[in-house]
Amino acid sequence: TIQIQARASDVAVNQNADVLINRAQAFTDFSQSSEVQAAVDFVQPELDVQKSTTFTTGDAGDIATYTITIRHTAASSANAYNMVLGDLLAPGLQLVAGSATTDFGSISTAGGKITLTAPAYTL
Repeated sequence: TIQIQARASDVAVNQNADVLINRAQAFTDFSQSSEVQAAVDFVQPELDVQKSTTFTTGDAGDIATYTITIRHTAASSANAYNMVLGDLLAPGLQLVAGSATTDFGSISTAGGKITLTAPAYTL
């Protein structure tokens, strides 16, 4: 018995609903076995990202609150792994220290860029 593990590559040819087929065959000096195969349905998440604010006009020193929402679309067929979301504040805006929060993953901030990283975002 031989057991192997293979990771599906994140490349353009692998698309949601594709079937990836792995084939195997044994050979000797005098013969060969019939080919056997195993199929795997390739699935990938489809995420919808929205950014909103109720702050439409303001003055210098006013604080605007932005909300970024990430959801699986109805067509999403898999958990999202190793997710990274970046948000770059527009020139003229400064992040209020300690104001970036999340209910999953972790947030880092540097130079006006807010980055969310999450090991998994489930369906």
